Amino acid sequence: MLFLDTVNLIFKVFIKSIFNIYFPLVIFILYFQSKRYAELEERVLGAPRASIWHRVINSGLYGLVAGFIGSIVALWIGVSIDEISIMLIWPLALILLLFDPRFVCFSYAGGIIAMISLLFGWPEAYVPGIIALVGILHLMESMLMLMEGDHDPLPMLVQNNRHEVIGAFAIQKFWPLPLAFLIYTDMIVVGQAVDMPSWWPLLKSASGAASFMLIPMIAALGYSDIAITQPVKDRVHASAFRLGLYSLTLLVLSYAASRYKVFAYIGAIAMPVLHELVIKYGVWVQQKGEPIFVAPRRGLMVLDVLPLSPAETMGLKAGDTILSVNGRDVNSEDMLNEILRDYPHFMWVDGVDIKGHTKSCEHRFYPDGISNLGAIIMPKRSAVFINMHDDNDPLRNIMNSSRLS
Repeated sequence: MLFLDTVNLIFKVFIKSIFNIYFPLVIFILYFQSKRYAELEERVLGAPRASIWHRVINSGLYGLVAGFIGSIVALWIGVSIDEISIMLIWPLALILLLFDPRFVCFSYAGGIIAMISLLFGWPEAYVPGIIALVGILHLMESMLMLMEGDHDPLPMLVQNNRHEVIGAFAIQKFWPLPLAFLIYTDMIVVGQAVDMPSWWPLLKSASGAASFMLIPMIAALGYSDIAITQPVKDRVHASAFRLGLYSLTLLVLSYAASRYKVFAYIGAIAMPVLHELVIKYGVWVQQKGEPIFVAPRRGLMVLDVLPLSPAETMGLKAGDTILSVNGRDVNSEDMLNEILRDYPHFMWVDGVDIKGHTKSCEHRFYPDGISNLGAIIMPKRSAVFINMHDDNDPLRNIMNSSRLS
């Protein structure tokens, strides 16, 4: 019954987080990000894959699920934070947002507040709680990445460090994260109470307070990435794994910091520094690795497949190489278009998949035939590409590119 009691308590407070003063602001940021991404899709694909509000609602629902799970994890671990930190962390994150969108992440604002508190004694922040909060948030972000991080990646052409024009996929996600979080207090708390186990909480409060109360709060999570040397799903899973390790490292540091002050300093530095290292390492891996989306000497490589298109119906996927269509070799888009010009009612495609295995697809297109495959083909030559040298966010420059379809 203890678990059900805590879930019931969390649910009551969790609902109130939707009415948090920062919730409309997070939804506005989510709407702006979704609008920007839809414009990029229209620029590259010719039309957005989904409406703006569909994306807002979809991201919001995923965020609700992750936030509820995160609230349960935080309560059971006994992660608590002080009111001063909650009051300061959002305004500072918004100021940092003006310099770079990724700085809205609490790793940076939390690290700054924690270090200032440790060095100058003001604000009197509970540093282990800040470290744990950032750890919980990124644990939920890694879970969200596994749940939907690979949905709707954006195909693009980029130039790598070897000056090769190659295919890539940009990934951009943003989630609102409502939370029910503990704050410690010396006041007598009136309301529903739950008797927790004797070991609880793992993180001892700075004041030795015996009372805790749940308060509603809101956070924002963002994920930006690029897949060049791996399929999108593999790339997202690898990034989620690294972020999960980062989260667990912070949770261990928060526990140690609640007992030994030296770990509070280590944790305050680790929040922004390790976060930057995770990002930089991911970019470095993509820049130094072997690209998988490269135009072949023979055949045509599929960079992406449009939703509900003939290519999707036939089973073609990103990374497939088309060698022949209806028994005729194809080595250029002109050769493919020549075949489609006759509006064939039946089409079969022979080729190889991204792993080099032989692949054949076929479909009947009655009664109208087919004139467009609905696949984005990796061009043999292109003067339009995005330079990814020293750029963590390739989406910044994509508006200068042309449509790929």
